[in-house]
Amino acid sequence: MKSRSKYLYVIASFAIGFLLGLCGIILEDYLYFISPVLIGVAGSIFGFFYWKRKDQHEATYNAYLENELKYKTAFITSPDAININTLDGVYVDINEGFTALTDFTKEDVIGVNSSDIHIWAIPADREKLIKGLAETGWVENLESVFRCKDGNTKTALMSARIIQIKGKPHILSVTRDISERKKIEKALEETNKLKTAFLNNISHEIRTPLNAILGFSQLVSSENLISDERKNFSQIIQKSCNQLLDILTNVIEISQIQGNHIQLTREEVNIETILHKTEDNFTPKCIEKNIRLFVLLQLDNSYFRTMSDSYKLIKILSHLIDNAIKFSNSGDIIVKCRLDKTNFYEFSVSDSGIGISTEMQKKIFEPFRQVETGLSRNFGGNGVGLSIAKAYVELLGGQIWLQSDVRLGSTFYFTVPYKPIETEIKPEELSASKLNLSNKTILIADDELVNIILFKKLLSETNASILSASNGLEAIDQCRNINEIDLVLMDIKMPEMDGQTAMKQIKDFRPGLPVIAQTAYALQNEKEMFLKSGFDGYISKPIKKDILMEVIKNYIN
Repeated sequence: MKSRSKYLYVIASFAIGFLLGLCGIILEDYLYFISPVLIGVAGSIFGFFYWKRKDQHEATYNAYLENELKYKTAFITSPDAININTLDGVYVDINEGFTALTDFTKEDVIGVNSSDIHIWAIPADREKLIKGLAETGWVENLESVFRCKDGNTKTALMSARIIQIKGKPHILSVTRDISERKKIEKALEETNKLKTAFLNNISHEIRTPLNAILGFSQLVSSENLISDERKNFSQIIQKSCNQLLDILTNVIEISQIQGNHIQLTREEVNIETILHKTEDNFTPKCIEKNIRLFVLLQLDNSYFRTMSDSYKLIKILSHLIDNAIKFSNSGDIIVKCRLDKTNFYEFSVSDSGIGISTEMQKKIFEPFRQVETGLSRNFGGNGVGLSIAKAYVELLGGQIWLQSDVRLGSTFYFTVPYKPIETEIKPEELSASKLNLSNKTILIADDELVNIILFKKLLSETNASILSASNGLEAIDQCRNINEIDLVLMDIKMPEMDGQTAMKQIKDFRPGLPVIAQTAYALQNEKEMFLKSGFDGYISKPIKKDILMEVIKNYIN
């Protein structure tokens, strides 16, 4: 509308001048003709430039208002803290982000100097800010600690520059809270330190049993050894192998826990059997350190059986008892189990060892955390046992906690739910320690000759006939052509054809033939995977004689 008015004004001025000039021609007065024309043209030009300048002024003013609106909107809605101060620190304005960061409101700070509310927890940082502004007029990402209204502190990044307000210099500051980021960075740094310490320690923990295995393996073959020495060295080698296997298992399991790859198995579990089996496993170790191990089952026999995960229960108890033995030089270790009022089993493992400080109790279940660090360590371990125990307890639906006094000992507690079984109790089966398989034939499918030799030696006492195959194809041929085969011990990873494929083909023409997976894939979820794929049973390497006999007993007539 304003643009149309401008042009109408110019046209009207020109038209009036033209009409007056026309009158001059008619009256034959040339001066009367020229003057109005000149006046009209001048008026038109003046009007055009007047309106043009007025439009430019309005555009500039509108742009100013628009920028001011943008600034106010950004100032008000920014999640970061924004404040304007005089050069000497008096607050002129703040936004809601400032209040969210510090809890100070406009009523608290406007007209107040920042030094009066002690908002700078590190006053030297404000001096650094003022110096930077004086030198360059701006400062970016100054990290400092700011004190809130309630006295708590927060770490934040501040950027600031000099602005002019009514011709006077002021400081515009934008501050972003990075407290959570700093906590995460600190936690990551702590975790990295723990992982580094863990890797250094695990190298030592692995090399120790390896040194014993390699060293005594050389000695045991010496012809000068007497029988008792050879037996003693063999026991040391076996113990070191078990120690090495435990270390590797723990490393793999903590990796699976951190990757959320642990799965739960629901099966019938006998609490009494688990406790006494664990007691038998750790009694020799306790005797070595002059420690007495007691297991107190405070349960009615009707509560012995439940649905749970036996592997994980044994691992939890083993880590807790192993921890108690590690930090005790004498005294008693007492393992208890009772049923609490909420229908949960409550297990406890008490020792009279060195105890755990209050500060360390808050961190003891963290991965790679150890009571001792550095080279001067009095106790072994790799710092993942309690983390594994905690993860397994929580996976089973329970809780874990501890009570401890320095120099008086510790008690670890954990709970798992009691889930009754409706089926009848099965009668105990005969021991598998001595099997007579004189009329049975067992096929061992394995591409490693040393494993076949080991199996033959372990099974020699059973009087079974032993056949061997070096790959899956050979195993299929022998099962097809030799009807006398009663059981197959099938390795998984073999050339030509893997054990899993061979098992499925064997099951096609001999579905009743038991095929047992014997493999180095030893994790719990891998066991479940093989059983679901069609294997009748499973045994993990390294092979233990008693477990091998138990598996064969269960699947061969």
